[in-house]
Amino acid sequence: MNFNRPLEVGEIATARKIEPEVKDFLPGITLIPRDPPRPPLPWSPVEIGFMLHRVRPDGQPAWVLTAHQNSIVVQCAEYTRWADVWGRVRTWLMKLHNLVKRSDLFITSVNLQYKDQFSAPKPLDSDVLEKLFKVDSQYIPSRTFNNKELWHINQGWYLPETTPMIGNKLNVLNIATSEFGNSIVLVIDHLARFQLDNPSELFSDCGDRAPIDVVMEELHVQNKFLLRNLLSAQMARRIRLDG
Repeated sequence: MNFNRPLEVGEIATARKIEPEVKDFLPGITLIPRDPPRPPLPWSPVEIGFMLHRVRPDGQPAWVLTAHQNSIVVQCAEYTRWADVWGRVRTWLMKLHNLVKRSDLFITSVNLQYKDQFSAPKPLDSDVLEKLFKVDSQYIPSRTFNNKELWHINQGWYLPETTPMIGNKLNVLNIATSEFGNSIVLVIDHLARFQLDNPSELFSDCGDRAPIDVVMEELHVQNKFLLRNLLSAQMARRIRLDG
């Protein structure tokens, strides 16, 4: 989630009060200093942000919770089910919002970003893109199917929204391939951002279901809709897109 201004040093310190609650799940911490160290001068870092994290056995990040500049971000590289992931993230965001909220600090937008990765060994089959994508998808130009191993498509568009809240929804869809060893890796990167006209309503107390839940579920459903209209029926079944 993004705020109208950067979080101040005192607000970052207050946000760190979440550490005891998440330490079992996010045992690692990285502080973000305002100024880099300049040896041999003495250094007393002023913290302008932090990252709480856990890593996988291979050392790669599994979960990261970051508060820095004008945003609070959660990254998950161990996706299972939306209900499980959002249930965990929701608790953190609600707690952090309550910790840092001020009369002059308000949320301007919330984001949901998915990165779906596919790989195939070289040389690629001549019909590999037809197996992956719908040939009549509105999200890719027809000449895409003439591409070879390395290519990319970047696009973005706004849609005005009145439900679940009034605002504008930005979609950014980037599709790109790269070489990794003897394979070609394709990444579908979809960012959905809901820019809010009435941000003060987002975390209003509605029991187990606040406006933030409605907004995030809408962004999640939109991502599935996009993939359903981008991927071939065969690939959608293979990755169990609809469960």
